[in-house]
Amino acid sequence: MRFKPRKENTFGLDVWKLVEDEFSSDRTDILHKEAVFSQGNGFIGMRGSYDEPLSDNEWDSYNACFLNGSFEYEDVLYTFRRKGLTDKHQIMLRIPDWHMIVLRVDGEVFCLPDVTRLKTERVFDMKTGVVTRCVEWKTQQGKTVSVQTKKIICLTRKNSCAIEYSVSVDQDAEIQFSTELEGDVKNLFSKIKYLSVDSLSADKNRQQMELVTARSGQRVAMASLVQINGSAEGVESTAEGTRTLSRYSQTVQSGETITVSKYVNIVLAKKDDLDAINRASVGVEKDAADGMALLETEQDNYWAEFWKNADILIDGDDAIQQGIRFCMMQLVQNSGKDGQTNIGAKGMTGYSYAGKCFWDTEIYIQPFLLNAYPEYAKALIDFRYNTLEKAREHAKFVYLKGALFPWETINGEESSFIYEAGTAQYHLQCAIGLSIKQYSAVTGDYNYVAEKGLEILMETSRCLFDVGAFIPARGNQFCMNCVCGPDEYSPMVDNNCYTNTLTMHHFDFTLQMVKKLAESAPEKLQALREKIGLTDAELADWERAKDSMYIPYSEELGIHLQDDQFLYRDPVNLEEWMQTDEYKKHEIHPLNLFRKQLLKQADVVLLMVLRSKDYSLEQKKKNYEFYEPKTINDSSLSPCAYSIVANEIGQTEQVLPYLKYTVRLDIDNYQGSGGGLHTASMGGAWLSIVQGIAGFVVQDGKLYIDPRMSKDWKRLQFNYRFNNSHVRVVLREKIIELELLEGRGFEFQLNDKSFALNETTPSLELSVT
Repeated sequence: MRFKPRKENTFGLDVWKLVEDEFSSDRTDILHKEAVFSQGNGFIGMRGSYDEPLSDNEWDSYNACFLNGSFEYEDVLYTFRRKGLTDKHQIMLRIPDWHMIVLRVDGEVFCLPDVTRLKTERVFDMKTGVVTRCVEWKTQQGKTVSVQTKKIICLTRKNSCAIEYSVSVDQDAEIQFSTELEGDVKNLFSKIKYLSVDSLSADKNRQQMELVTARSGQRVAMASLVQINGSAEGVESTAEGTRTLSRYSQTVQSGETITVSKYVNIVLAKKDDLDAINRASVGVEKDAADGMALLETEQDNYWAEFWKNADILIDGDDAIQQGIRFCMMQLVQNSGKDGQTNIGAKGMTGYSYAGKCFWDTEIYIQPFLLNAYPEYAKALIDFRYNTLEKAREHAKFVYLKGALFPWETINGEESSFIYEAGTAQYHLQCAIGLSIKQYSAVTGDYNYVAEKGLEILMETSRCLFDVGAFIPARGNQFCMNCVCGPDEYSPMVDNNCYTNTLTMHHFDFTLQMVKKLAESAPEKLQALREKIGLTDAELADWERAKDSMYIPYSEELGIHLQDDQFLYRDPVNLEEWMQTDEYKKHEIHPLNLFRKQLLKQADVVLLMVLRSKDYSLEQKKKNYEFYEPKTINDSSLSPCAYSIVANEIGQTEQVLPYLKYTVRLDIDNYQGSGGGLHTASMGGAWLSIVQGIAGFVVQDGKLYIDPRMSKDWKRLQFNYRFNNSHVRVVLREKIIELELLEGRGFEFQLNDKSFALNETTPSLELSVT
């Protein structure tokens, strides 16, 4: 392991809560906590900033609200632009802040850094997804003020969010609230304002605003409604310039509590959709009429059902228990659920990566979603299907056949301008194919594969075949040259082992699904082939490429070579090199990385996670021991793979450190979370426990179980889905128990023996070797 935690157990070790019990004015702490306390519902994402402005300096905080799927184009400028390089990329939009409330007590503004604080506590309750806060402070006149807030992004209402803000005083005082929608907003790191105000209005306790983009053709409609103690009385709202503002003031008696409830409804639509504001207005009316209590109840019920079906229980390690719940909660909050949106590398928790999705979705996140919410995993495949035409256009743009899905995107168009480690990562196409394969195995929904998945498989197979070639100097084996595998410190290499291997299995699965559909619904297959013009010759090409795929391997070392070049690069002592100024000052020229035997992240080792049953224990051990000492783990996607394989090969001293790094990466800020949470690592955390510790592996439609329980844990319990069935799993050191909860069951292998869980045998208790 190569990391230095900045702080451990940052928010205590309550296994259901994150507790901030003091305010720190340190900017790193503020940005970190804003990311960790982020809330969302897959469409709306709000960074966990405080509910009042901290200062007039926007750089003191990355306070922002984002919408999944919202974006604007920004030009990419090149000194010399080649054909196939994108000329624009997408930036997720920061929309007007809706939750900030400015409080004045006897004219004194409540600002956390400036007031005398008597008590400060903020709690993220992972059972309910609600963030609450309690602050007691003393005014300059000696009055004690209690502020309590509660914030919700509704998971059962896509467009709805709300904040409740309560104030009480120990002496009579003049209280004033003000809250606004400010349309003069821009992304923090951009000089360009992507949104302009199209209309705004205010009436009594209501505010409305519409904003539009100039190039992407989007409209954001926002409607808010403010109530004081459940009433609109006394609230005055105005609209002027780019801002709408609601105010309320009252003399509050000692011991009296004044509560502001602000309901907000947000709609993202096409620019010419002039009805969007009406839909937002109707939505906020309903939310306010239903009230905060009902919104909380709906939220409670949503999370109660989630934890009932998807929780992981760990007896013996509170740090990892707290961490895995946080990871799962944030993945649910940030995953697109409508088939039109995806999940960004940082979700909607920060500006980093500008809201764009990568292969992270399919390789790291979808396995968790398949287990927790198969319909959400299906929606993410729908996103790929709904952007398939754009992928076809992208392939044509770079003179390839079929469909080339973009390395990074918001709307399905390629947004990566670093082609060496972007477009060249053709393995993304295999990742999408793998997600379809796993979806069918877990849900048994092969109809979906026939209706949508197979078209994706065929078009990506076309593209992958076009990238490769049968090379005479390699004995006419199928090779894939000038690619980049997962290790982005080895771009533009020939025959990346990960890429070639997954491409081989991609061809195989595509051909299997063609055969399956030919047997079950030949007319559907014929219609699909006619739609895309697929020939028998192409199918034969894929078969030949599959059977003659070149996989780089060193007989001398007994390892799978990462690529043709890796073994011939400069050897380097990683531990010594990481002590040089070049590394410590982050002044590394890319060429000084690319020529060395160094890995940014797991590559061959990740392949052994995805194709676990293809490799013997001895092969895994040799590959791990060769590549792990050369891996910097500069990517948060890497440690989970090393944790899983370390457990398989008995490197027990590295299992929990890698697992803890993955699970608590964001909570304890191991790798700079201020710019946003690491969603792929969160998915990797689930994999590290379910595949790494419990040993549950789905490969080629079959389930294998090979647990290796940590000796520090007394019990591990979770629910698991496979073959359209749901089971409860309880694992102890030498015993595994399985109980069928739903479905007809399935067959699996344990200790190289076959077992069946079904209606006749709904539970099993088996010994683990």
